[in-house]
Amino acid sequence: MSTKPLLTVEEVHSYYGTSHILHGVSITLQSGVAVILGRNGMGKTTLVKTIMGLVPARSGKILLNGEDVTHFKPYQLALCGVGYVPQGRALFRSLTVEEHFQLATRGGNGRKWEAEQVYELFPRLRERAKQSAMSLSGGEQQMLAIGRALVTNPRLLIMDEPSEGLAPVILDHLIETFQSLAQMGMSIFLVEQNLRTATTLAQKDLYIMVSGTIVAKVEAETLLHDQSAREKYLGVKAAET
Repeated sequence: MSTKPLLTVEEVHSYYGTSHILHGVSITLQSGVAVILGRNGMGKTTLVKTIMGLVPARSGKILLNGEDVTHFKPYQLALCGVGYVPQGRALFRSLTVEEHFQLATRGGNGRKWEAEQVYELFPRLRERAKQSAMSLSGGEQQMLAIGRALVTNPRLLIMDEPSEGLAPVILDHLIETFQSLAQMGMSIFLVEQNLRTATTLAQKDLYIMVSGTIVAKVEAETLLHDQSAREKYLGVKAAET
């Protein structure tokens, strides 16, 4: 069994044109759940897109189980067992729920995920299997985006702001789902601005990003009980917690 971290980001710098967005970001995910927490505009989505090969890293390295994947294309990362749930979901307007699964399903690592397993996880999607993605509610669309990633049978699931715009009851269900996936042995790399989601899901690793830099690595419990840290890094006042 490999002792190498599943995901390693080493001193990565990324740009949009001449705008320097990521400033030497380094993170490690051995296994389980790692969370990047930060406010809007801090570079979290750029980090995810850089890992996924959608934004080129200007310097630094990205390793997947020790293999250098810094310059891999998204389809190459998918073949390596990386599932991706982008911010905004990026669903196909003209496809039904079941057509999304038919398009994405691929055998792979560990547990074999197919549409049936996703329907067991998200019964609402079974009820709406023949409906177009755009006819679903926001929460159902997020379930579909997660399900689409799962049927690629990833060993690592990368998610960008999955809680965005969701009603509390739907968010609670998704948090429980992520916890179940982690218990099944799936590793998850999550970027979030929602404090409750981040601190509930983080296991060992909760990184805080400010202005394209990792400024702290903390335990979830520490952050929850340290008001000064929340104000310093996240701008969260006492009344907002």
